[in-house]
Amino acid sequence: MCILLGILLVVLGIAFLWLLHSYRNKMKLNKSLGLLLTPRETGEEETEMYLQSCTPEDRKLYYLISEKENEEMYSKNLKMEAELHALQNQINPHFLYNTLEVIRGRALVQNAQDIADMTEALATIFRYNINRPGDVATLQEEIDNVRNYMLIQNCRFGDRFRFETEIEDVEDGILTHVLPVLTLQPLVENSIVHGLPAGRGNIHISVKAVCGSGALAIRVLDDGIGIKPETMAALQSALDGTLESGLQIGKNGIGIVNVHKRFQVRYGMEYGLTLQSEPGAYTEALLTMPFADDNLGGW
Repeated sequence: MCILLGILLVVLGIAFLWLLHSYRNKMKLNKSLGLLLTPRETGEEETEMYLQSCTPEDRKLYYLISEKENEEMYSKNLKMEAELHALQNQINPHFLYNTLEVIRGRALVQNAQDIADMTEALATIFRYNINRPGDVATLQEEIDNVRNYMLIQNCRFGDRFRFETEIEDVEDGILTHVLPVLTLQPLVENSIVHGLPAGRGNIHISVKAVCGSGALAIRVLDDGIGIKPETMAALQSALDGTLESGLQIGKNGIGIVNVHKRFQVRYGMEYGLTLQSEPGAYTEALLTMPFADDNLGGW
């Protein structure tokens, strides 16, 4: 009986010591966590001193909580910035749209139909870019946006562009297929920037879309002067993520690279943009993304 009582006392003693040790560690951790929650009142050295006295498990827990706190603070800052940006967007476009509508009205009164059309197209583009809910659009909406963009460019350059679309498998819902907003306009702009010959001369720009084998392909093709080899090499490096520091791809190059990266983030690394160009002949931009339909298509 005495032996059993002795064993029981030993076990209780060990348990008490273990609980006391755990309690002390938890008190140390709570104190160091308090340092985290009040960073302005304590320094990094004091925090590190307390962490050194904690167990590895407690330090790991501290760093996890610290990382979580930083993520939450970053998220709150992003939300505040987004709310401020949204508020600004609600104020500025209202004035802009009213101004454009006044210009359009004055143009109609003076029988300047081309100015009225260009002003309406510009207002529509602004609405599409600024007030659009979410970050996706249908293929039909993207095409309509490009048509307004081309109307303005033809007014600017004197009808030097012929723009057309060819959409296959319409019955399969290709025009209602959703893709990242502002996908087509940078590609068409690329054709204008690199394809328009100096002086006189017109170019033909076409957008063709076809679905098949679980994918949707959109091709933007022009018969312009093509992209210079050195510019093409820089664009390819930017698309591959291997662009060397100091090389410039221009504002439009940044736009098409942005399209490519958004597609890869959204759909996967196997999708995105490929470029082909032959100086004096053509430039082709080919976009691929997943599509639910498996009917075969072709160019």
